[in-house]
Amino acid sequence: DCDDYTSYSYVLQHMLRDFGFVEPYPQRWMFPTGQQYLLFDLDITSELERFQIVWSHGSKPELTPKEVGKLESHGKRLEEIFDAVYDGTKHLKSSHERSVILEFYEATKTALEQVILSVTNVDSSVSTN
Repeated sequence: DCDDYTSYSYVLQHMLRDFGFVEPYPQRWMFPTGQQYLLFDLDITSELERFQIVWSHGSKPELTPKEVGKLESHGKRLEEIFDAVYDGTKHLKSSHERSVILEFYEATKTALEQVILSVTNVDSSVSTN
């Protein structure tokens, strides 16, 4: 049934699971915060080559400090496993598998960094159109 593949909540994580690749920008992401799910599209603007977030529900969600902390903890954990991810992929026989894992790891870090910047209003270069 194609409805699952065209659903608004069908995100990059599902694309990787179902088809084995990391889609190019724009990418749709979903991150749980505990109380809600952040659903957004991440793209790179061609004129300025900076990231742009488009929130699925039209406006940036208001997060509690606890929810922001959960996102930041996840980001720190991704940074902490950097060496393990890269070292672990060196032992894979399949270069395709290695490259997909690394591409997904980097894409996840980028998406999480950008969403944290957006919800904490740290970086004015992140648009929330």
